[in-house]
Amino acid sequence: MRKKANFVCLDIGSHKVALLAAKVNSESDAEVLVHQIYASEGFGADGIVDLKKAERTLSKVLYNAEKLLKSHISNITVAISSKAIESKYARQTLVLNNTAVTKDHINSLLSQSVKKFEEAGKSVMHCFPIEFCVDGQSMVKNPVGMICNKINGLFHIMTLESNALLNLTGCFVKCHVSVDEFFVSGVASGISAISTNVDGIGALVIDCGAMKTSFTVFHDNLPVFSSSIPIGGWHVTNDIAHVLSVNFDVAEKLKVLYANLTDNAPTLTLEAERKGQVEKINSVLLNEIIKSRESEIFSMIAEKCHLLDIEPCILQNIVLMGGASDIDGLDNLCGSIFRTSNVRNFSCYYDGILSNESNINSYATVLGMLEYRMKHHAQYSRIINTDCSSSILYKTFSFFKNLFN
Repeated sequence: MRKKANFVCLDIGSHKVALLAAKVNSESDAEVLVHQIYASEGFGADGIVDLKKAERTLSKVLYNAEKLLKSHISNITVAISSKAIESKYARQTLVLNNTAVTKDHINSLLSQSVKKFEEAGKSVMHCFPIEFCVDGQSMVKNPVGMICNKINGLFHIMTLESNALLNLTGCFVKCHVSVDEFFVSGVASGISAISTNVDGIGALVIDCGAMKTSFTVFHDNLPVFSSSIPIGGWHVTNDIAHVLSVNFDVAEKLKVLYANLTDNAPTLTLEAERKGQVEKINSVLLNEIIKSRESEIFSMIAEKCHLLDIEPCILQNIVLMGGASDIDGLDNLCGSIFRTSNVRNFSCYYDGILSNESNINSYATVLGMLEYRMKHHAQYSRIINTDCSSSILYKTFSFFKNLFN
């Protein structure tokens, strides 16, 4: 008897779309039934760039997955990556007049924080409680049950323009699929990374993508900041093509096969077609081109983190992930920029899940969503969701279902 998937998730990036379907049995047991990667035609660094192509991409991905599963996919969890996603903070205060704090009070603080952004035309994708202050006592993690006169809450809120989610949700509705939840890709991949790759109280997770490099700062297993740099693996390849005067495909091949940023990288004489002729290229020059661009990316991230006054101990713990991070010695280069020796490459958190997959980095985000699904009521139970009946997601589905039915 064929096993039936009870969880399907999709990671939509600027370069590829990754799908994973699994049968989740418990908080510590899941079996991946289908995992696939496709080119993300119709999508770019800012989201949808061609609506018709985006619809065809999602339709193809879902159709092929359904063929393999031999069942219809009705619900899905989706991770999106966009330069338009913003990481903001909101602080709200509630006067309780010497009564005990309840979960309703916490939800009231959260609702007040979310309301401001929704009124400004933003869709709140995530809302994470950072800390609470009870009658002047700061750094309270769980104030429920404490008697106080006044409670103050600080929340990390991640937003996206509401119309961006409307357009994406419309694509899924046309495929007769309902979106259970939207994730920010950096949050999902971060959850995957910190599960087994990180020790201590925090970490900086850097996701090296094709058109941009995202990074998320985690403290106490919660994301406290997320942003991106509009430079990625595509730009590295483009630099190689421009400096060496080779076409883009040849440049990509040189990068994939010969990139080596380690101190003891061998000096090789490479052959590549340039201007219709096969010419010799020194590997030292190739690696210098790559090193220059990668150094720029890490320096820009470091500068953003320092401007935000991120605790130095967090920046001493770094995880590299994403398809563009598969370069020998990239971890050492990153460590030299951040002045730390504790830079790790992403590894899968469960033995046996995609253990034979050579490019595990490409599945980091969907694995993070699977991790969240498995431990939703345990490790990540502090991630608060707003009432779906008033959320942009609920309203969007209602709109499109009325339109197409």
